[in-house]
Amino acid sequence: MNITNIRINTPEPVMLQRRVYGSGTSTMYQGISASGGLVAVKVFHKSALAREMAVIEKTASIAIQEVHAETLPLVLAKHYGVQSRTVALAPFITGITVRESIRYRRFIAQFSECSIDAVAVDLALSISLDVCKSLGILHQEVYGAGDTKTRMVHGDLGPKNLITDTQGVTHTIDLGGCLPETQTQNPDAAYCNPFYCSPEQSRVESFDHRSDQFTLGMVLYEIITGNHPFVQNPNSTETAVLHAIKTGTSRELRKFNCSLPKDLENLVRKTLQKDREKRYASITEVEAELKSIQQSWHEKHSPVSFGQAVRAINLLNE
Repeated sequence: MNITNIRINTPEPVMLQRRVYGSGTSTMYQGISASGGLVAVKVFHKSALAREMAVIEKTASIAIQEVHAETLPLVLAKHYGVQSRTVALAPFITGITVRESIRYRRFIAQFSECSIDAVAVDLALSISLDVCKSLGILHQEVYGAGDTKTRMVHGDLGPKNLITDTQGVTHTIDLGGCLPETQTQNPDAAYCNPFYCSPEQSRVESFDHRSDQFTLGMVLYEIITGNHPFVQNPNSTETAVLHAIKTGTSRELRKFNCSLPKDLENLVRKTLQKDREKRYASITEVEAELKSIQQSWHEKHSPVSFGQAVRAINLLNE
């Protein structure tokens, strides 16, 4: 496939500008449409797993689009067949990933004239509330018809597929691991990043929407502390990581962040329960509690201008 002049069956062709990143199943490019708008172009590889992931993502996107006209901050793609591959087009989000937010915490703190600990708490609350909105869309009964309608489970959340734009809104950008909850009873059909999966996923067992809570808790923990909750060595093998998620205990959050509100510490601890029955009943409960914590936090601390910091970081990286 010519990556400098890709033409697909859309109202206007897309010209690829640069490669953004690649994975085992796809490569993401930044493209530009004939009208001048930026487009995210995801080209799936020809492997069987890549084809399966493309079908999963397309199915999830169509199911949600049928119910929601407006789905921000959940980014949905349209899929097309091009030269025996699937190509997905979506709005290109100009911003930084949550992984980069964690790396740039010190810069954001200096930019916002706040302590690193306070910035980490503010970012954790802002980012997680946006992710809860996305998961709330997925976890509604949007898939199927009539009495067979079921919820979608993201199943593959992580710091790399959450992007904060220049307005400070965090978008969930990848539905490649998304499945109807009825299909999560077949673990072999599921895909996840071993560094960010729930204990039930790591044991290759059936899972449900509460699995997304666990991975959100992992992301929250990492934003607050700068560390993975269960893995201290970034060079750990996949086997070691899965074992740690199944059996390990996360280190106390307050050892890393003295500004952390007790209520937020308790929320993270509850989402990271190994037994899903001990987690929250729904993501809407998580969202409601986060809103209350954020309100109390902002009564004592000024909100971080995250969007302005993202714009500054983008300028640094140009």
